[in-house]
Amino acid sequence: MNIVDLIPTQEQFRNWKNIEKLRSFLISGGQFTVQDNRNDIQISIDRSDSKETKYYIHNGHHRLIALWLAGRMELAHSEYRSLDWSYRDYLTFQPEIGFVMTFDPRSEVRIGEWHALKKEILRRYDDPNQGLEAALDFRNQVHHRYTEQRTIDSLADLASFYQRMVSNR
Repeated sequence: MNIVDLIPTQEQFRNWKNIEKLRSFLISGGQFTVQDNRNDIQISIDRSDSKETKYYIHNGHHRLIALWLAGRMELAHSEYRSLDWSYRDYLTFQPEIGFVMTFDPRSEVRIGEWHALKKEILRRYDDPNQGLEAALDFRNQVHHRYTEQRTIDSLADLASFYQRMVSNR
């Protein structure tokens, strides 16, 4: 898969310092592998728009930026998993699979550090004294803390953001 076609779903990095290590790994001939854990590169394939298929980066932004910076524009099929997700899936509260940070990938992106909010939403959901309604209320209250309006549309844009971030440190 050509990584030029991938659309980021976040504009910030939680572990930005790892990107250089990943880039070095790739330059030395390393390849990513699909594993049965949440550290996989996951590409969501959205075919809900009859005009075109969109390829969103569901997970693996750090790895894909490292790939870009290493000069490799192709992702081997063995390096990622495909997810058939639509816009509706991104907008649907799905605690049974751990997806509670809903957003619209057409107009929004997640910020890099949203894990504490996710943990709190799930805690409220699992609490028998609070449950679904409390979790949804809290999610709605903090939506602005884990999303931003989309300002980038490509991996090239995200790589430029990363390079500016690193040069300013």
